[in-house]
Amino acid sequence: LKFAPSAQDCAAIALTDDRPGRMLRENVVRLGIDNIRIIKKIESLSRQLLPLLKNYDQQVLRRALQTLSLLTWCSVMARG
Repeated sequence: LKFAPSAQDCAAIALTDDRPGRMLRENVVRLGIDNIRIIKKIESLSRQLLPLLKNYDQQVLRRALQTLSLLTWCSVMARG
């Protein structure tokens, strides 16, 4: 028996179904992140970022979440 959930499965488990959660889910799946701890780290950092960007356009939020997802994933992978 092999347990190997896809990035989509892990994102569905780890992320909420609100708008930021859906945006993060797209990023996580696109990057192929299948580690729930990394996904939760991205979600935690995004919750800190959301209040700072609430007065900006949704495109700014989308781009910020994309960048946050990529940078968090890179920093975790670089540490090994």
